[in-house]
Amino acid sequence: MKIGFLFGGQGAQFVGMGQDMAEHDAEIKAIFEQADNIMGTSLRDIMFHSERIHETLYAQPALFTFGAAMLEKLKAAGIESEGSAGLSLGEFLAYYDAGGFTFSQGLETVIHRAFYMDETAKTSQTKMVALLGKKAAALQLAESIEGCEVANFNGPNQTVIGCKADQVDDVIQNAASYGIKRAQPIQTAAAFHTSYMNPAAKGFKTYLQYIQVNDPNKPLYGNTTGRLIEEDLKTTMIKQITTPVQFHTMIESMVDDGFDTFIEISPKATLKPLVKKIAPALTVYTVTDIESLDTCISALKGRHENV
Repeated sequence: MKIGFLFGGQGAQFVGMGQDMAEHDAEIKAIFEQADNIMGTSLRDIMFHSERIHETLYAQPALFTFGAAMLEKLKAAGIESEGSAGLSLGEFLAYYDAGGFTFSQGLETVIHRAFYMDETAKTSQTKMVALLGKKAAALQLAESIEGCEVANFNGPNQTVIGCKADQVDDVIQNAASYGIKRAQPIQTAAAFHTSYMNPAAKGFKTYLQYIQVNDPNKPLYGNTTGRLIEEDLKTTMIKQITTPVQFHTMIESMVDDGFDTFIEISPKATLKPLVKKIAPALTVYTVTDIESLDTCISALKGRHENV
């Protein structure tokens, strides 16, 4: 059994996320309180009670805090990964899992990433559209509309593109003629992971000059290539903002390297369906709350005892 951790990205957040954890676990509550102090505001109040959780400024720090808390509980139970990956923002939790930075350093970094991406989103007037159909068809559709770019390769039949907000209708209307079964707008602030985010990448690069990032202590698989990260983590962090997410390739790379069991850590199980479409034979656990955390720990300990 070779375990990989997968961390979900922006879009998995919801009002009330993590509340059961904070109310029933002192260690998780302490991590959430630390996040409040770093943020300088009550992130918990936003996570538990406010629709502002869907704003980039709060969604990204909240997802990082949630993921870090769950990760620490898994490690405390003796469950560690042999390699990690994350979708978009989730990749920063993979860095944390691999010792790239401490929780406080990681959260500070995510806060700044969210700020620069939010500022760019306010002026870019762009959107993202999920396309259900063959990758080749999605690429042809994107190339047919000037200003459209691929943002995510999520699986063999799911691709996400970014475009100007006033081009969304064109994408939807033309989708069927390219063999796309469905074109669905995604509720994001802007077209992340496209060149429209260049200003955010520039600002984030300036910030990263002043922080320390450690070399990873375990294999990390990156969004920008879908393969093992071999370059400096800061370089990857910057590229990731404007480069398409190669999630499909990332899972295939991990499978090729012997990973057969994955634990998705995310408020919602958004990655498991994608993983199972890429590699149906994989074992995938989801950790979204205290109950699923306990179920995952019990299942993995049972598998270990039976080996």
